[in-house]
Amino acid sequence: MAWRLKNWRWRRSATIITFFLVIIGAEFLPHLFQALTWDKLSCPPHSSCKRLLLVADPQILGEHDEPNWITIWDNDRYLQYTFTLAMSHVQPDAVVFLGDLMDEGNRADDDEFKRYVKRFFSIFHINNNLETFFLPGDNDIGGENGDPILPSTVQRFRQIFHKKAELIVGSSHIIKVNPVLEPIPQLNSNLLSSEKSIRIAVSHFPLLGMSTPFTEKILREFKPHLIFSAHSHLSRLRGPSMMSPSPLTKKLGPVPFGRKDRSKEVDFDDGWKSITDVHEIEVPTCSYRMGVSDMGFGFALIDETRNEFQYVVLWLPSRLKHLKLYMVAGIVFLLFSLWWCLCGLGKSHKYNSINYNS
Repeated sequence: MAWRLKNWRWRRSATIITFFLVIIGAEFLPHLFQALTWDKLSCPPHSSCKRLLLVADPQILGEHDEPNWITIWDNDRYLQYTFTLAMSHVQPDAVVFLGDLMDEGNRADDDEFKRYVKRFFSIFHINNNLETFFLPGDNDIGGENGDPILPSTVQRFRQIFHKKAELIVGSSHIIKVNPVLEPIPQLNSNLLSSEKSIRIAVSHFPLLGMSTPFTEKILREFKPHLIFSAHSHLSRLRGPSMMSPSPLTKKLGPVPFGRKDRSKEVDFDDGWKSITDVHEIEVPTCSYRMGVSDMGFGFALIDETRNEFQYVVLWLPSRLKHLKLYMVAGIVFLLFSLWWCLCGLGKSHKYNSINYNS
């Protein structure tokens, strides 16, 4: 009888250990397996290439809309772990953050903003020697749905993130544009006229979807070969003669950079005038809290020798599905624990009764 009781206790302990090992494995293995499926964009022989990692709408959670510290901790950890994997995979020459770095940045007081900044850089840890580019989004400084853009909020963001309006990586000239905030920066005429210069515009808000004088001015004066944007939380492509964006789920390229041809202007019904062959890529959010099922980081390979680019999304595993599985597993584990306790009490009582009668 004593042997049976010990055997039952051993099986219970083994089950508990197995349960926690499964939980630990489920926390890390899906991310690692997902990373193994990521495309490796390769630079062709005898070409000079630059690698860009694009991070869109991380929107680290704030302290007002999400007061639950466990939820904040879990979201921060997800972003940190997936970003680390993406950095290791891409080995970027530059990292571009396309805005909405915080969820409540425009509403935070100075002390809250400092805490958000500290959390942000603990999540997205980047070597000081690596080129970085930070764009403000509407959740960082305001500007959407009637939210005012206060000079103090803009200045606060600029002091930490917004130190330069353009970035030069090899032959790639990356310019930051914001249709709700900033004029076009003064541009180097040599870069605009150079045949070797690859001009990339980055914006939080999609540009080709906005038929505005600002967008037309960007296209006419900066003459971008490629545009990266965010805000929609979706992976989409806007191209020449496309009236609306199309989903972008697979690898794109190699694609030659757009070329200007003013003799072939096309007027669309919405008032938009096509004067360029430029592509605009909307990068999906990397946060699982943005209400979309597909998250990822953007990976762009710029071939400066062949004047072309490749692009792919590094898709991330669903965190919400794992959390639901953990909830179900936790309920099952609690039921088993209750059953074990009841069985243990019964077996212990029976064992003690036998010893007493003996």
